[in-house]
Amino acid sequence: MNIKTVLYKILKYIFGIYALDHAPDIAHKHGLKQALVFLKKAYPFFTPTLVKFLQALYQYLLSLETDTLKLSTTKNKKNLIIHFCCWDDAYCDKAINAFFPSLLANDNIPFSAEKYQVTLLIACDNKSREILMNCPAMTNLKQYCNIQTMIIPEHLLNLYDRCLNQKKSLSIKKIVIVNSGIKYLLLGGLQTHAFKLALQKKAIISFLMPDCILSDTFLKAAFDLIQDKCVVLATSFRTFYPDLKKDLAPYFNDSQYQLSIPALSLAYLKLKHLHPAAKRQIVSEITQGFLPCAQLLFKAQNGITMRAFHYHPILLDCERINHRVAVDYYPIDNSVLNHILDENIPYNQQISVCSDSSMLEIAELSDDRISQNYTTSTKQLSRQELITCIKTMVYSNPAIYNTPLNQYLVSQRYQLQSDQIVFDQQDCVDDVHFLKSVFEGN
Repeated sequence: MNIKTVLYKILKYIFGIYALDHAPDIAHKHGLKQALVFLKKAYPFFTPTLVKFLQALYQYLLSLETDTLKLSTTKNKKNLIIHFCCWDDAYCDKAINAFFPSLLANDNIPFSAEKYQVTLLIACDNKSREILMNCPAMTNLKQYCNIQTMIIPEHLLNLYDRCLNQKKSLSIKKIVIVNSGIKYLLLGGLQTHAFKLALQKKAIISFLMPDCILSDTFLKAAFDLIQDKCVVLATSFRTFYPDLKKDLAPYFNDSQYQLSIPALSLAYLKLKHLHPAAKRQIVSEITQGFLPCAQLLFKAQNGITMRAFHYHPILLDCERINHRVAVDYYPIDNSVLNHILDENIPYNQQISVCSDSSMLEIAELSDDRISQNYTTSTKQLSRQELITCIKTMVYSNPAIYNTPLNQYLVSQRYQLQSDQIVFDQQDCVDDVHFLKSVFEGN
């Protein structure tokens, strides 16, 4: 073992990455208590910030296990839980001015409340709870659903912030990437708890985010899709919120704090206001600094076709899950879906994937705080270089990109189109032929 390898292992231990390499797997296989035992034994003399964060997170999740969700019971109405996490002023602003109003569109929460007993379950800190519970839209939401909050401890969020701030002073690439990704551990832990509650209640659960807008028939269309399936999946890419929000005014009913925007109109605004980070996901020889990731975007003349290795569960019917699920405390759209679905049953019998942007749409709202993180050169890549780039991503991370479920999802063509958008033909790459080259080598 050379000295560079030894030094790298020492640095991993000092900064807590050693714990991160092992603790989540122990939590998945043996439970949170065993993960805490491991962390204490692994760091008996000093505790890096990252390890303190993991300890605080697991202790908090353990404390939640004694809580029970107070669901109202109404004859002939099944429980629907809508879960999201919100901390930080920017998320609160988007929740109040975009997400909540879009939930209030007639065929979203009001429609759902006619057929289901709806609980809005919010994971947040005390400050965010105060802001959200006192916003004008909340008064209207309370007419349709039960509002419950899970308060994230201040010391846990302080440790989370310290981990994020620590990366600014570090030049070690691995540590910067790890610390940037801890938000997914926090999000995953909170989503896992909500999922366990839904399993206990045999409820339908929807996992949403505060930085999104739903089209006006989003939930109604999702319920039409679920039918006898276990889960309805959808996906989206980043839009640039500061510009998009200027175009939302015609769709607001200010007296009802309601945002009612048709799916096709939202599709147009998404295409019009692509976020700079999303533009780097476009598979094209003229894309600068192409970013290989779980969402690949292909321009067509009047829109975009997305091929995604991961989709997000917008409806999950826990009554259809009859086996023990090995939760892993990662985000629900990561490996949890692999534990829920049965590889021996065709996925199209278990999943509805929304691939029609005229049925339902969801827009992800991002601002200029999103880092461009040019991990690749800013140069343009040739077609063969693009193919090689994506092949490397897929085959270097098979558990993330190359499971049977990943392969099924990436085979789905999510087409987002608008007659009001015309892209230059030289920027268009045929997604079918391109991915055939990636997976079949042609």
